[in-house]
Amino acid sequence: MSILRIGAHRGAMAHAPENTLAAFDKAIHFGTYRIEFDLRRSRDGHIVVIHDATVERTTDGAGVVRDMDLAQLQSLRSDGEPIPSFAEAIDCMRGRARMLIELKDEDIAEQVVGQIEAAGVVDQCTISTFHEPSLRRVHELNTEIEVA
Repeated sequence: MSILRIGAHRGAMAHAPENTLAAFDKAIHFGTYRIEFDLRRSRDGHIVVIHDATVERTTDGAGVVRDMDLAQLQSLRSDGEPIPSFAEAIDCMRGRARMLIELKDEDIAEQVVGQIEAAGVVDQCTISTFHEPSLRRVHELNTEIEVA
């Protein structure tokens, strides 16, 4: 007998705004075993959870993520939900669901791996990206973190 495993792309994005803590909580409530989400870096160096390079499609704001600081990004709303930091996403999912983390910016591998290690969730994370050098860098930094 096979076991059906359900993953949630950007959280339960059909039930809550994508890549928000509300979407992650909904996905966990629905029994997902893994939640995929996307990471980018803010102007002031924080890692935030957002798919697009700009905020227009998913929030009530306008601008480029990399040109905005964390406070500006978290003041924006996606149907009432703020853009979470990576640390907030980890806190939301730690021990509740595996994390499939997509690196959208090419220069964030070291910072992301550092946060994963500091949070003690190495065994709960898989990192993916379309930028192969970033995957190699993740593997150089910590061979215990799965890459895809």
